Amino acid sequence: MKLDPRLEFYLKHHQQIEEWANLQKLVYDEADKFFLSVIDDLEAAAAMFPGEPKFEKSPTDSHPVASLWRPHWEEVWNKEGEPEDWFTIAFQWKRAVAMFDGMWGGVNCKNTFRSSPFVSAAIQEAAIKGGFKEKKQWPAKRYFHPSREDFYANLDTYKAELLREMEQIWQTFYPIIDDVVEKLIAKR
Repeated sequence: MKLDPRLEFYLKHHQQIEEWANLQKLVYDEADKFFLSVIDDLEAAAAMFPGEPKFEKSPTDSHPVASLWRPHWEEVWNKEGEPEDWFTIAFQWKRAVAMFDGMWGGVNCKNTFRSSPFVSAAIQEAAIKGGFKEKKQWPAKRYFHPSREDFYANLDTYKAELLREMEQIWQTFYPIIDDVVEKLIAKR
């Protein structure tokens, strides 16, 4: 009886394969640290973005997030005068399995907004043009991927790419959300 060549390879190299597999957790940790540094830099960069966005981050969650929004986006209230819905332009990753291409960003909103045909139609045209997909509370969501295979050779360059993409997402969607919020406020 002869073993499958793949099994023979594994048996011959299993110790080294296990060593390499153990590096995965280190990669997750380094990617998480890298993404935290990106959102720290985003906070400073956002001060220069058009539309004067507010910035907030939740760096300790299992899914850390950095959010940009404009104050009047919070003015969408229900009939009882309580906050009903919200929009942000957000950037997020899953800490436990963060790879360097595991950050995503786009328009994040409460599910009731996402299910609104009016809101969906307003955002979807730009989302489709920008390669975004719709998922749960994200009417426009896209993963960021390094432009170079050897991105790890210069993480500063990759960080600059991410920050440019984040600014582009802000510039694409904030005027659309402004318009949507103004129309929603006018309907009250």
